[in-house]
Amino acid sequence: MRRSRNARIAVLGITSLLFLGQACRISGGGGLRRRPRSSEPPPSRTLPPASLPQTGPEGGGLLLHEGFEQGRIGPGWTGLSFNPRTQPPEDSDSFDIVTSPVRKGKYALRITVHPDDAVYPGDRRRDKERCELERLNDWRSGSYRLGNEGREGTEYWYAWSVLIPDGYQYVARSKRSWQIMGQWHDQPDPGQRPTGYSPPISVHYRSSGAAQSLSVHYGLIQRGGPIQVMDAPIEKGKWVDLMFHIRFSRGSDGFLEAWKDGVMLASANGATRITGTNMFNDQPNYLRLGLYRGEGQTQTNSLYYDEIKVATSKADLLGE
Repeated sequence: MRRSRNARIAVLGITSLLFLGQACRISGGGGLRRRPRSSEPPPSRTLPPASLPQTGPEGGGLLLHEGFEQGRIGPGWTGLSFNPRTQPPEDSDSFDIVTSPVRKGKYALRITVHPDDAVYPGDRRRDKERCELERLNDWRSGSYRLGNEGREGTEYWYAWSVLIPDGYQYVARSKRSWQIMGQWHDQPDPGQRPTGYSPPISVHYRSSGAAQSLSVHYGLIQRGGPIQVMDAPIEKGKWVDLMFHIRFSRGSDGFLEAWKDGVMLASANGATRITGTNMFNDQPNYLRLGLYRGEGQTQTNSLYYDEIKVATSKADLLGE
C-alpha cells in the first residue's frame, strides 16, 4: 500500500506532497515498511508538556480518550519508546495508524516489535525489545499535574481495546520469554537511576500454541511478592475490551479489579479484587501501553490498540 502511494506522489508532483505525506502515515492494514535499524538504541521520544490535557482530578472526569481519530498519535502521552526513532513516529515501522481493523471510529494503532528493537541499554543487555506509549507522571500543563495519576492513595480507572491478529507467532519457551502488552511501572526517587524492577501491575499475553490467554500480574516481585494472577482465555482476530480499577498504595489497602469484555476477572482462589501493596516508593506509578517482550524472541509481532481511556470514575470512563 505504501509503495502505491509513493508512486502517486511522484505522479502528482510537488504540490501534493504535504497532503499525501499525511496519507502515507495511514495504512489499510497491509504490509509494514521496514527502516534500517540503529546499532545503538536511542532514547525514547519525549513529547512537549504543552500537549498534555487541561483537565484533572480536581474537576474529575475523563482524563484521556485516545482513539487515534486524527490519523495520528494524540496528545495524551508524554513519551514514546521505540527503535529506530523516526519523526513523525507514525511514519516508522513501529507505530502505524490503520483503517482496519478498528474497534471504533475510523482508525486504530498498530504497534510492531521486530528483532533487535531494544530501546534502553538494559534492553540490549538482557535481550528485550519493546514499542510502547508512555504516560509519565511528572508533568504539568496549566492547572493540571499529570503526576496526580498513580500517586499514593489515589484511585483511577483505565480501559483499552487490543486485538491479537490471526497468525500472531508466540510460544513461551522459558520463564524469561514473556510478552507484556500493558503495565503500570514504578519511577525512581528524584535523582536516582531507574530501578529495573518488574512492573507492580502488568498484563501478559500467554500462548501454548493452541490456546491463548490474558494474564494480569499484581505484586512486587523484587520485594518477595506474593505475585497474584488473574487469567482469562482470549481469541486471536477478535477485539478484547479491558477495564481496570486500581488503588495505588504502598500498604495493604492497594487493590486491582479487572474486566474483560464486561466480565469481571477472578484469581485462582475466586477473588475479584486483588489487594496488597503495588508501589515500591512514594513516586507515582505510570502507564506504559504497547508490546514489551523478553529474551529469545526472533519473530516480528504486531498488536492493535484502540479506545484507550483514563478516568477518575467508572461513570466517566464509560460515559455514563
